[in-house]
Amino acid sequence: MAKRKWSQKKKHRPPRPSPLWVQLSAAAESGDVDSLSAALAAGGDPNAVPPPGYDPPLFAAASSAQPACVVALLHAGACPAAANSAGLLALHAAAIAGCERSVAALLHAGAAPAAASAKTAWTAVHYAAFFGHTATLRLLLKADPAAALAEGLGGELPVQLALRNWLEEPARILLEEGPAMPLDTLLALAGKHPHGPSWLLSRLIAAVAARQPLTAAEWDRVPSPCRGLAAALPSVLARSTAEATLLLQHLEAAEHARLRPAVVAASGSMTDGQWALLPTPCPGLGMALPAVLERSTAEAALLVCHLPADDRERLHAFAMCLARLQRRWRRRMRPLPTPLIWRLLALAAAA
Repeated sequence: MAKRKWSQKKKHRPPRPSPLWVQLSAAAESGDVDSLSAALAAGGDPNAVPPPGYDPPLFAAASSAQPACVVALLHAGACPAAANSAGLLALHAAAIAGCERSVAALLHAGAAPAAASAKTAWTAVHYAAFFGHTATLRLLLKADPAAALAEGLGGELPVQLALRNWLEEPARILLEEGPAMPLDTLLALAGKHPHGPSWLLSRLIAAVAARQPLTAAEWDRVPSPCRGLAAALPSVLARSTAEATLLLQHLEAAEHARLRPAVVAASGSMTDGQWALLPTPCPGLGMALPAVLERSTAEAALLVCHLPADDRERLHAFAMCLARLQRRWRRRMRPLPTPLIWRLLALAAAA
């Protein structure tokens, strides 16, 4: 009986990377700029297709937070849009690492903040928000504010990722520096994470209210009491006393009692007798100063008399500095608009 012959297939082995490629990749990942420069000078191509198991050198440098190598590779002609085998870009890697210098260099080279990864459709803004890298997030939003509203593959927004991880500052940055987000959208996103802390949602509502007007219907949907909402009162009061009155209704009783005099003072003219009824000192009253100054300097003087001593001293010092600055620079700069001066004085009193 003839022996059966078995054909043994040779196992396919990926080709070994060249020593030059290994040097280029290792130097980029470790941050060895001298070795990287030597590999580039010897003919290493930063845009060559990487061997299996290797990342593009620019991606390796970005993911390892090696900004000097990122800059060197970009100067050598590395493509800022090159992706690794998982579909992540170098800008995504830099955002994950939270390396500001790498992100800045990639943005300067033309990397797009709104460019999405292949598998999740997350942008660099998504990754920065998810990992809480606030400085990196600000750089990305400065380059492309609209990227704050980019949706991932599951429809998730960057602010939703910050809410998921209970990260207040990244969420606030997205609301303040990205396009205006309707309050209903924020409330809907918060509803998807009901176990998050209530204080986080309250502070984010304050950020939205400080930035954009809310209708009476939107104020009705704001939870009561809404802790942290008082931080938005100066901005709301500056644009509408009617809206400030709606805001007061969502404060806790103690905060409502403390801040109501400021809203009353800004709402309309008051007699000397009415001013006398206000408590002295009256914390928070300084935020009404622009509205009171606009109608009567005499009333503004009465308001200042009701400020706490520290607020009066701070206001006086700021006014003196502002007057001196304007005298010194009157020939080189235009006078500041009066409403702006009033606003600055109010901020100084409430600082």
